[in-house]
Amino acid sequence: MNRIVGLDVGGTNTKILLCMPEGCSVYVTESHNYKEIEARIDSASPETVVLTGGRASGLYSRLQDRYPCEVVSEMTAMCKGAEYLAGGRHRDMILVSVGTGTAFYYISADGYRRIGGSGVGGGTIRGLGRMLTGVSDYHRLQVMMELGNRERADYTSSDIYGNTFSHILPPNVIVSNFGKLATETAASTEDIASAICGIVTETVANIACQAAKRFQVKPIYYCGGIFRSAVAKREIRRYTELGKERAFFFEGIEEFVGAIGAVVYFYGDRVKSDLQLLTPIK
Repeated sequence: MNRIVGLDVGGTNTKILLCMPEGCSVYVTESHNYKEIEARIDSASPETVVLTGGRASGLYSRLQDRYPCEVVSEMTAMCKGAEYLAGGRHRDMILVSVGTGTAFYYISADGYRRIGGSGVGGGTIRGLGRMLTGVSDYHRLQVMMELGNRERADYTSSDIYGNTFSHILPPNVIVSNFGKLATETAASTEDIASAICGIVTETVANIACQAAKRFQVKPIYYCGGIFRSAVAKREIRRYTELGKERAFFFEGIEEFVGAIGAVVYFYGDRVKSDLQLLTPIK
C-alpha cells in the first residue's frame, strides 16, 4: 500500500487520515495547530498528501515544498467519501455535512450537486455555547448536552397546547426554542447546552428533509464532528423521522468522510480495501 495522508482542513478542526502499510488511523486536531498536523504527516513519511476543506489552500502552501500535494474540492471529497462509505447501499442520497456551518449535497448516478447551505452548524454550538454558558470547548459542551434537559429551556407542544393537537404533533416536539427562558430561570447551563444542540439539529434536519422531498430521495446521510454527541445524533434522527425520512450515519468516522473521499478520489481501488475497517454505517 502507498503511504498517503488525507487532510480535511476545516474552519476549526483538521481531520487527518494516515494510510500506511501497517494500517489506517485517524486523528482530529485544531486547524491552527500546525505543529501537530505536520508531526502527524512526518510520522507517515507519505508519498503524497491529499488535502480538502475550506482552509486546504493555506496548509497546502506550508506543505508543498516538503511533500507532493494534491487538493480536492470540498464537494468532490465529501460526496466521493460518502459514496464510497455507503458501499452501494444507496445509489441516490442527500448528504448533509455539518462542519462550522452546514452544506447539503445531492448525490446521484449523474454526479454531485451542492443544493444548499446553512450558517447553522458546529460553529453555532460553540459560539452560542460560549455566549450562553461560558463554555466553547466542544468536548465540554458535549458532556453538558448529555447531562441537560432542553425542555427546561424550550417550549414543547404539550406546554403550549396540552393534548389539543396530540393527533398532529407529538407532545415532546419543540415549538419554541429557548421560549421558557423569557419568563423562567430554572434552566441550568447543561439544559441550555442541550437546547443549543436542539436548535442546530432541528434546523439541519428540517432543511435535509425538504431537500429529500424536493429530489425525491429517501436516504439522508449525515456526517461531521457534531455527531460524536449521542444527543446530537438522537435529535437529528428524531427530527428526520418526524419529517418522514430516514437518517444514516457513518458510525465512529463521521468526521473523516472528506479526508477519506479525497484519498479515494486520487487513489481509488488501490486504497479502498485498506479503508474497509473504517466504514461502519448505521
